[in-house]
Amino acid sequence: MERERENLVISFDPNIRESLIVDSRAYRKRVERAVAASTIVKVSDEDLAWMSGTDDLEAAAMDLLKQGPLLVVVTQGDEGSRAYTNEAFCRAAAEKSSISDTVGAGDSFHAAVLAWCYHSGMLQRDRIAELKTKDLEAMLRFAGAVAAKTCSRAGADPPRLSEVQTRFRSW
Repeated sequence: MERERENLVISFDPNIRESLIVDSRAYRKRVERAVAASTIVKVSDEDLAWMSGTDDLEAAAMDLLKQGPLLVVVTQGDEGSRAYTNEAFCRAAAEKSSISDTVGAGDSFHAAVLAWCYHSGMLQRDRIAELKTKDLEAMLRFAGAVAAKTCSRAGADPPRLSEVQTRFRSW
């Protein structure tokens, strides 16, 4: 990650599993190195609180940006999501859906962020840095729709692009 940081878009989702961590200090250092080497960090509000030691999501997200990423995306379950760059900020409400199974919601959200960036021509380091508030809003809405569709099905079954793309004609 560190070697390719300047050449590639690197996206990282820490997925903290505190009960499996033997040495939290060493683990935090590894996570910090990965954050610093990343272009995009997608993190849940719970993981961000663990990483930062605070429930102040905005302050914690801004601190992550200072460590090196160009985009920080924070998911908050049924409270929606947030996206931060050094120049822009956006919040999006969670999309309403019937809940069958929440397993895979965060991973499908993360994949949808990357898919949105790719299909919008933004999956390049310099383009990520240029994302505007309207871009972040579109990205969060798309990723939220994908996560909601995933939650409506059993077994971490994310939707195919064709199932959600019609709602996002900008591609």
